[in-house]
Amino acid sequence: MRRSPVVALLGMVLAFSSLALDSPAHAAAPPIDTSYCRHEEQDQCLDFPDFALDDLPELTVGEVVTFTGSGASMPGLSGGETNIGGGFYPLHYDGDGPPFSGRFVGHAREDGTWRVTMTIPGFSQEDLDRWSGVVVWFYVDGMTGDTWRRHEIIYPVTIKPARASTTGWYQVGSSWHWADDDGAPHQGWRRIGDSWYFFDKATTAMATGWVADGGSWYYLTGSGAMATGWVADGGSWYYLTGSGAMATGWVADGGSWYYLTGSGAMATGWVRDGGSWYYLTGSGAMVTGWVRVDGHWSLFAPNGVWQYDG
Repeated sequence: MRRSPVVALLGMVLAFSSLALDSPAHAAAPPIDTSYCRHEEQDQCLDFPDFALDDLPELTVGEVVTFTGSGASMPGLSGGETNIGGGFYPLHYDGDGPPFSGRFVGHAREDGTWRVTMTIPGFSQEDLDRWSGVVVWFYVDGMTGDTWRRHEIIYPVTIKPARASTTGWYQVGSSWHWADDDGAPHQGWRRIGDSWYFFDKATTAMATGWVADGGSWYYLTGSGAMATGWVADGGSWYYLTGSGAMATGWVADGGSWYYLTGSGAMATGWVRDGGSWYYLTGSGAMVTGWVRVDGHWSLFAPNGVWQYDG
C-alpha cells in the first residue's frame, strides 16, 4: 500500500535525526543508500534506482542556488515524462508553523540528469535552533504503464544567515552578527574597535560566555567583547591572560601570586603543588612569612612553600 508523501517524509526525518548537520560547501552527496524507495521488491528499488544528488552547495538565506543530480529516468517510463520537486523540512518538527518551507519544482532531461534552481527561504535562527536544523528533500515521479512510480532522497543541511546589505553589525532574531566588506557573515575572531569578538563558526552569531577555541578557553562578556584579567562567573574567579586565554596554575598579578585550578577557578586555602604546600587567603593571594592558619602559626618561605607549624 502506498504511503502519503508527508508520512514517507516524516519517516525519513526520523531515520536521519542522528546524522550530523554540518555540511561543508560543495561536499560530496551521501551515497544512494540514504534514499527512500517508494516501490521495492526483493530488496531492489524499482522506482528510479539511480536517483541521486550531485553535491550539496553552500546554502545562504535569500540567495539563489542550483541543485543538480542524475538518475531521473527508468525503463518503461510512459512518454519519458518525469516530475522533479522537493523542499526543506525541519529535522525535528514540533508542529509549530508550516512543516514545509520553500517547496520547489525543477525539470529532468532525457538522459535522467536534473536540475532545480531556487531561492533559499528565510529560516529564522529561532526556528533552526528549535528544529535542530533542517533537511533538503527531493523527489522524482512518473508513470510506467498504469503504475505511478516515486523515489525520494533527503540530506541534512546547514543554512547560513543572509548576507547583510551593508557591512558591520546586523541582527537576526535575537542574535548579533558582523558582515565583512563583501557582505558575508564573519566567522571566528574579529577585532572591532578596541575589543575582540567571536562569531560562531556554524551560525555566525556573536558569542557570549565561555568559548573554547584552539585548545584554550575564552570569556566573552554580555556585550560580546573578549575579557582579560579577573572575571567572576558562577561563584568562582577566573583569570584571563592578555590574549584572553583562561589561565591555570600560578599567576602573578598586582604583586601577589594566585593559583588557578585545572578548571580555571581561583583556589583559596591550602593547595598542594609540586610536592609542596601553599596557603591562599580568601582573596586568593599566596601568603609568605608567619601566618596564623586554623588557629596555628605557620611559617611560609618567600616562595610560599609551607615550612612548619609554630
